[in-house]
Amino acid sequence: MDIENNFFGLFGSNVSKTQTPIPNEKISKIELKSIEERSPKIFDNLDGMEDHAILMNRFVEENQFKQQNLLQSICSQCSKKPSVYTCPRCCCKTCSLKCSNEHKINFKCSGKRDQTGFIPLNHYSETHLSSDCKFLDRALEQMQNCKRILRNNPFQEHSNWTIRFIQEAQKRRIVYKKMPLAFKKARSNRSIYLYREKAIHWDIEFIFPNCLDTRSENQFIEADPNKFKTIRIKRNRISENLQLSTIINEMISTKEWLKQLDDDDESVIDLESNEFDSMKLYRESPNNIIALLQPHSANVSFSKMNLDQSLRKNLFDKTIIEYPTIIVVIEKFLTNYPLDV
Repeated sequence: MDIENNFFGLFGSNVSKTQTPIPNEKISKIELKSIEERSPKIFDNLDGMEDHAILMNRFVEENQFKQQNLLQSICSQCSKKPSVYTCPRCCCKTCSLKCSNEHKINFKCSGKRDQTGFIPLNHYSETHLSSDCKFLDRALEQMQNCKRILRNNPFQEHSNWTIRFIQEAQKRRIVYKKMPLAFKKARSNRSIYLYREKAIHWDIEFIFPNCLDTRSENQFIEADPNKFKTIRIKRNRISENLQLSTIINEMISTKEWLKQLDDDDESVIDLESNEFDSMKLYRESPNNIIALLQPHSANVSFSKMNLDQSLRKNLFDKTIIEYPTIIVVIEKFLTNYPLDV
């Protein structure tokens, strides 16, 4: 029995459970000689074989393999008992719950399998396929839950002031939409709701497309659009209770409002007198001025505003993105702007 145990692999006999494993070292000539003395009959039969060295190498390799398997099966924490559990996360082998908890603390391991970890194709099985399908299903469910939360709570990404402003706009039947802060229009918007006045103070951008080009020698004699230039003026926090005609007449007839502009106003206008003089056509025909609300999208027509009504009534049932943009045109050039019927 001792001879068969020492030559496991050559004769296919099993190693006894009580046998001490051969050390993981290269067998010396002295050790081989001692084995030959203890098993003369076997080596007498092998003396005539040409592959004696090959068989001995196989014997050494199989003993080394046995020793490696034995070392791998030992608990990585206590190094005393054979392992019975393999961590799904880091493949660390442990023998008990105590050792398993110790390895989680020492290596900061969660103990949960990495569902996004790489798996070689030759190791990929139906279990991995089922796990991947469940992972994708959970991800899809989370996306749907997030969309449902945003749909039910549209204001959660805004500040309390912005939420109150949107609510006040809704009370006035104004569809108010915010833009991301990456846009310049969103960063420059200073519209606010004042609790004391219970009124919205809007930022408004005015566009005057029929201003004279003062650099031209020929003054405006006929309706020649080539002699026009466009002036954009953004005014901050105009009360919604003001009449629209009052706001526009102040801008085209006096220069007092220019003093109210500050560095934050995104106005494409020079404060020199020649820029103010370019609005001469508006001052000469105040009764022919038409105010149009710029549409919120390209497939929507312009909305004609009533100059005799307040800004609040003019914005009733309209869609506003950040703040209103009002185009002030001369009536004879109204054909260039398709109106909302």
